[in-house]
Amino acid sequence: MHVLDYIGQVHLAATASTTSDYILSFDRVTGLSVDAAQAGNEGRFINDFRGVAAKPNVEFETYRDAKTGEVKMGVWVGGKEIRKGEELCVSYGKGFWKERGLI
Repeated sequence: MHVLDYIGQVHLAATASTTSDYILSFDRVTGLSVDAAQAGNEGRFINDFRGVAAKPNVEFETYRDAKTGEVKMGVWVGGKEIRKGEELCVSYGKGFWKERGLI
């Protein structure tokens, strides 16, 4: 189930920020990413599940909008139903933590 889209500024990998913690890569083929550091929505507040939950309850996934044909980054429920008031948690991935010297 689609929760919301991850909104931000779209960049080529070559021009993307090297310090932003709000960048998601669309895919490796196009080299495009979306950065919510300067402009975004509630999606930028989704935290990594570590220290908060046993496992992630949502995931980021690239998809094509059926009406407009636009490629978007969506937040999707990853399994069980999410209850009202439950924090949305995703896995940032080992690359995120490794780049910061934390693993």
